[in-house]
Amino acid sequence: MRNTLLLDEVMQNTVEQLHEVLQVSHCIIVRLDYQKNINICHFNNTTVECENQVSFCYDVHQYYSELLTRGEQVKISKFDTTIDSEVKNLIDEFQVISVLITPLLYQDTYQGGIILGQCDQKREWTEDELSLLKSIANHCAIAIHQAELYQQAQIEIAQRKQVEEHLRKSQERYALAIEASHVGIWEWELQTNAIYVDPILKAMLGYEDWEVRNIMDDWHQLVHPEDREQVMAAKNAHLAGLTPKYEIEHRMQHKDRSYRWFFCCGVVIQNEKGITNKMIVTNTDITQYKHAEETVIASQQQLVGMMTLIRNITECKQAQQALQNNEVRFHALIENANDLILIIDAEGISRYISPSLIRVLGYIPEKTVGQGIFDLIHIDDLSLITHTFNKAIENPGISQPPIEYRVKHSNGYWCFFEGVVTNLLHDPAVEGIIVNSHDITQRKRIEEQLKHDALHDPLTHLPNRTLFMDRLEQTIKYAERRNNFSFAVLFIDLDRFKVINDSFGHSMGNQLIIAIAEQLKALVSPGDTVARLGADEFVILLEYISGISDATYIANRIHKQLTSPIILEGNEVFITASIGIALNSTNIGSAENILRDAEIAMQSAKNMGRGCYQIFCTSMHTQILKRLKLENNLQSALKNDLSQFVLNYQPIVSLSTNNITGFEALVRWQHPQLGLISPAEFIPVAEETGLIIHLGLWVLREACRQLRQWQNEFPNNYLLKMSVNLSVKQFAQADLIEQIDQILLETQLDGSNLKLEITESALIENYEFVTEKMSQLRGRNIELCIDDFGTGYSSLSYLHRFPMSTLKIDRSFVNRIGVANMISEGSIDPTEIIRSIITLSHNLGINVVAEGVETTEQVLQLQALKCEYGQGYLFSKPLDIAKATSLISTINYAEK
Repeated sequence: MRNTLLLDEVMQNTVEQLHEVLQVSHCIIVRLDYQKNINICHFNNTTVECENQVSFCYDVHQYYSELLTRGEQVKISKFDTTIDSEVKNLIDEFQVISVLITPLLYQDTYQGGIILGQCDQKREWTEDELSLLKSIANHCAIAIHQAELYQQAQIEIAQRKQVEEHLRKSQERYALAIEASHVGIWEWELQTNAIYVDPILKAMLGYEDWEVRNIMDDWHQLVHPEDREQVMAAKNAHLAGLTPKYEIEHRMQHKDRSYRWFFCCGVVIQNEKGITNKMIVTNTDITQYKHAEETVIASQQQLVGMMTLIRNITECKQAQQALQNNEVRFHALIENANDLILIIDAEGISRYISPSLIRVLGYIPEKTVGQGIFDLIHIDDLSLITHTFNKAIENPGISQPPIEYRVKHSNGYWCFFEGVVTNLLHDPAVEGIIVNSHDITQRKRIEEQLKHDALHDPLTHLPNRTLFMDRLEQTIKYAERRNNFSFAVLFIDLDRFKVINDSFGHSMGNQLIIAIAEQLKALVSPGDTVARLGADEFVILLEYISGISDATYIANRIHKQLTSPIILEGNEVFITASIGIALNSTNIGSAENILRDAEIAMQSAKNMGRGCYQIFCTSMHTQILKRLKLENNLQSALKNDLSQFVLNYQPIVSLSTNNITGFEALVRWQHPQLGLISPAEFIPVAEETGLIIHLGLWVLREACRQLRQWQNEFPNNYLLKMSVNLSVKQFAQADLIEQIDQILLETQLDGSNLKLEITESALIENYEFVTEKMSQLRGRNIELCIDDFGTGYSSLSYLHRFPMSTLKIDRSFVNRIGVANMISEGSIDPTEIIRSIITLSHNLGINVVAEGVETTEQVLQLQALKCEYGQGYLFSKPLDIAKATSLISTINYAEK
């Protein structure tokens, strides 16, 4: 992105890629003009640009301008009750549910923002997404800044071209004036010694254009022998800079062998590099003027001749003035140019320095002339400068390739220059080495900043993934050459960082990341590498270790360091980390593989309970591959072959009457090659990957369809209820209510026959959002049940907040009823826990279902505690459709 100045194309490509990668409804980039108003907007292709959207972008920026100017990302949600009514109205008018604004900042200058909109569902932005957007926003801001620099440079170039064009036209007018006045001109190319004599001058001497060759020696032969030495002396004096212009009167031989007097006036011309390359001279015939000086005879003819002579002189003076004006313009360009031009001798002593020296380096040119230039060159660049000067001396007249070098400013810091060296020691008009230099300090700073940004994390300034992987690759290559060299990679993930970030805010979260980065750097040797890979992920490369003990020693030091609280804005923050360790082996493999192994070991540490470390072994990789294959098979089955999934139905029984009151629908996966796959294996994978949303809708539809089929087949069992599990991700879907309405409509099932089981974790995410959705479900007579109560964030205090009808006690409590020696000293009797749950539930009007009932003793105890319902293998294991249908027919027959 930063390597192009096609800003509009870059911004449009960025919009399209963000829209595709993040799967958002709208992606818009806005840019501000110098008055801080929205000037340019970029929309993704599926977003139609309209006045309403531009107005929305303007109003949102106006409202959050203070936060955006400070570099903070702004998240807006339709369901956030704390937002101002003005913003609420804007969201409703724009028909968006979630909005994320990421500012474009370059060196604390606010340049615009990236606006993401989600219209189809509520969007929870992940830390990786927020970090990605910040990184892209940084690149966009730099791209905008570079484009502005480029535009400014174009303006300066255009102005310079206007000056050059004005000079060219002036010279053309001058040429026309010369031609009209019959003044002859000759032009001498100093590099080639070629001379151009215009036809007017030749004609003034009686020659046709072809009769006199354009060779300096031939032209010099036409000068009167007595005047040749004087002409050469005046010419050399002007070329040496001793006279401001070349000016002389001398005689030249006419074709008729007579001599004509000429007044000659000329100047030397320098090219754009400041090198003297030609000399231009005007020749005015003053023969008649000379004759008038020698004669005293006053006649009309002589008077006319004198008048003609005066006219010629006047015209000559006018031509001289024109040349002087051109010379003044040229010197003005040199004196005001930003380039630095030097003429030095073969010993490196400066003989001329352009006036730009004081602007560029702060030195006074007059005080610097006569001093050696090498004293100001950076010591690391002296060899390059010396080599270039030697080549220039060996190759006179040839400009050397540009070189970059550093020169010390009068204030003590170093400036970068790009210079071209040309040896003109042989040129009598120069007699020196020309150095034409351009200040590139700003460009080098931008390049260094871009290089640093590309290889470092913007928050902690630690190496990023790219730089870390490069160092790891170099370490692997070194290890392949050294048999006794060992290294290790530690992959560190902060535990529950999201909780801290959400609780204290992103600003404090960033402070925590910075503090931990400093601690990690302090724990390792100077030669080791600490890098940040993601929001809460760090990685360490340990080199020259003696064995695994060195790596585990560092891991233990990290855990010990993190046991102490980190003080942020007066708050004590405690954090732990899960660490994965991967060592180099005889078959090292690639850097990607080693980093992957360390990350796998880190995930194993998280699974072990967090706050510990694990050392990678090949079995971990095998488990990851097995899980990946399971994920691929699950995705393929959901997309191409739903027949692999079947539902089993486990009865829910009234403990007071032993009658079946309903069923819980439980999904089973019969893979064509792998056979029956346990729900304990594929349900967590479906939850983590989001496939549970598709799978859960299929289960809900099939369960409702089956219950309706049983109702049609057995009319006496209309009171049976079907319990279906809803995952946390399903419950968070914005269109969940519409999907349930559609399923009930398709299956013709009454909502009162449906019971949705929700885990405790779904209740604590967003209280108002959850309450609103539950109220909508209860309005459709759908019953709600808290599933697996006691395994999550169990709290009896929040039950009264939600319109629940049923609570399920987890089997982990039920299966300990009546088991001897299960109660340790100081622990609470599980029966008393169940009693408390049942008592409070009844006080709130909530009935209770006990899961995992397997013994008669458990039933008797539950009945004594007045638990209404039970579910478990004592009553029935989960049944397929045929067996469940047979069981219902038996119930139906008994009731008849």
